[in-house]
Amino acid sequence: MICSCGSATPQSGTYEISSKYRWLSLFGNVNGQYSTRIVNHILFHSVPYLEKSPDSLEYWEYDKLGTTASAGCIRLKVEDAKWIYDNCTSGTKAEFYSDINPGPLGKPSIIPISSNKSCRNWDPTDLNKNNPWNK
Repeated sequence: MICSCGSATPQSGTYEISSKYRWLSLFGNVNGQYSTRIVNHILFHSVPYLEKSPDSLEYWEYDKLGTTASAGCIRLKVEDAKWIYDNCTSGTKAEFYSDINPGPLGKPSIIPISSNKSCRNWDPTDLNKNNPWNK
């Protein structure tokens, strides 16, 4: 899963997932879809939205996936945040480590969406029936 972390993201340690939120107000007056709490204020969640609405994506932040771009949470594409939200129950362990080696699968990349003005306010991986990427 491609993600963006930040300076407050843990560099090491094992934590237990606890709370989940379909939509959650986040730091910076933005909102996240499929938010899963890891520890304290650190969560897995979608790229931020301006409102609690799937058509208000901060598309310029989506284009930053794979870079350091958050305050500390782990930003993900909607499909990945939803997978964690749906499949990782309370008590699931999340282990953090820091290594320049991306491992045998390599580091995934992202296709930028900013230039697509008719669709860019939506995450292309969101299965919402109104998502213009799905047409």
